[in-house]
Amino acid sequence: MNKEEYIDLDLKIWGENFGIPNEGFILTKIENESDNKVTLYFLGDIKCTIINPIKMSFKSLKGKRLKVKSADKIIWEGWYYEKTPSPIIIEYILLGKSRVRVIEKSKNRNRDEIINVRGKTAIRSF
Repeated sequence: MNKEEYIDLDLKIWGENFGIPNEGFILTKIENESDNKVTLYFLGDIKCTIINPIKMSFKSLKGKRLKVKSADKIIWEGWYYEKTPSPIIIEYILLGKSRVRVIEKSKNRNRDEIINVRGKTAIRSF
């Protein structure tokens, strides 16, 4: 993607909001690494890896609609911005049709829980 094609997205992963409200993330590249692995790259050294995406669509540059109905695993690698930026990694692992295990590792928070995702989309931009 050229800089003119960069896309500003607000994201939800399995119903959880990402980013600062009304700021979003700037998508710079989409890479199909294999038949079952897609990686989204964002400004600020942030990436989102999607393993076995189901019904992935990106409707248009102007519409800014990114949607992934389901995925076996989603790995978000980004940063907490405080006085000194610190890395954050959040893994979402699908357990059956309606549950996802969330593992978050960062300087400020460690999380390991199972959430209900019935009726929710793996990734959705808005």
